Amino acid sequence: MQAKWLEQIEKTNTFDELMPLFCSWLDTMGFRYIKSGSTIDVPAYLRDRYGDLPNDYLAFFHLFSTCENDAQTAWFLTQDCYLVQEETAFSYCEFEQISLNGCLNKKDALKVKAFWNAHFPIYMSLHNGYAYYGMCVETGEIVCGYEPMFEEPEVVADSFLEFLKKVLLGEIIL
Repeated sequence: MQAKWLEQIEKTNTFDELMPLFCSWLDTMGFRYIKSGSTIDVPAYLRDRYGDLPNDYLAFFHLFSTCENDAQTAWFLTQDCYLVQEETAFSYCEFEQISLNGCLNKKDALKVKAFWNAHFPIYMSLHNGYAYYGMCVETGEIVCGYEPMFEEPEVVADSFLEFLKKVLLGEIIL
């Protein structure tokens, strides 16, 4: 990566400053995206479940209606993912449902629900099995989890902005 590119990323402190660089990265990496052009409110069912989401993530939510790789095997959960639920599409809570289907008793199901109530999914991947990035609603940290133990993630970034920077720097591979 060019030194100038690295310098620009490291100097970036706001979502608005980072987005031109991120869109260039999306183009370079073969992601397809549609900018929204609207500021649709986060649906009430998400606000009720997750509370107030960080401003940087909300700006991202409002910016894109779709954002997926060319093979459609990995995507950011954007407006369309939360607002449009098709029968054939992966739901934003697909991995939660997979875990719930694997629960042997009510106690395990309650643990799964508690975990997903505290972690807002922001990115899903089907590359090498099912994986996701999610946001801890209490701390704003970004976590990464994989099947079969989705509910045992690792923290990969302290914030959504830091997550995007790490993606641009190649420290997180999508």
